[in-house]
Amino acid sequence: MGHHVGAIPSVVGGLEISLSHQGTVFNPDAPGAMPRWRRWFKHVMRDQLVVWMPACFIGLALPSMLSVEFLDRGVTVPDKWVAATMTADGVASAVARIDIPDNISDLSDAERESLDTQVQDAKKQGLGKTFWFLTIFCGFLVLAPSMSTSADGIIRRWVDVFWTTSDKLRSMPPSEIRMVYFKVLACYATFGFIMLGFFKPDTLLKIATTIYNYALGISCLHTVYVNRSLLPGKLQPRRLVWMALVFFGIFFLLIALVSTLKQLDMI
Repeated sequence: MGHHVGAIPSVVGGLEISLSHQGTVFNPDAPGAMPRWRRWFKHVMRDQLVVWMPACFIGLALPSMLSVEFLDRGVTVPDKWVAATMTADGVASAVARIDIPDNISDLSDAERESLDTQVQDAKKQGLGKTFWFLTIFCGFLVLAPSMSTSADGIIRRWVDVFWTTSDKLRSMPPSEIRMVYFKVLACYATFGFIMLGFFKPDTLLKIATTIYNYALGISCLHTVYVNRSLLPGKLQPRRLVWMALVFFGIFFLLIALVSTLKQLDMI
């Protein structure tokens, strides 16, 4: 498909690639078209079910397992900016064999200060320092690619939409897609830095997850509409698939609505 449609190339160097405004579609009635389609779809399903889905569960489970193991139940975060390092502190303490009691809140001020000193010392020397850094670094390795791919996915998706539907963008040469994409990317990054200056990360996380729930719900319903109205009959999914999409679309929209009302203190 990319051979016929094109792609968004790099703004610096790279190949001279253009992106079609109209796209392309294959004829399912052409000889050999459907067998090739089924082979391609089989590769996609294998990638989703064997690689992507297990990786998602592992990515969700590992941070939770670390927090459950190394943070006390019911622990409160004194400062939202240090929430990311609290698990690393717990790992460093465990490696340094510091006994962290389950009832820290019941300790006296002197005992808490002594315990905090031990934890800080564990982060600065020996294996505690090493594993503290490795925990933080693993978090970075998870978040950095996730952030870049999420940003790229959002921008690329909407740039593609407007590249196809906007009369002004449709009048531009197909090779100009690179400048459109990277201008939007620069605006997106600038907006992100501005938001970090006004809100703390946990607040941005709540806002982002709420928006993503709306996006997931709308995307499910939009996919059903597009598939049912535009795809040739031979390529349309079975009824069970689009019924599931409708169900999950409504589910995500309800979750988004509840989250919105909760953040507005309306429930």
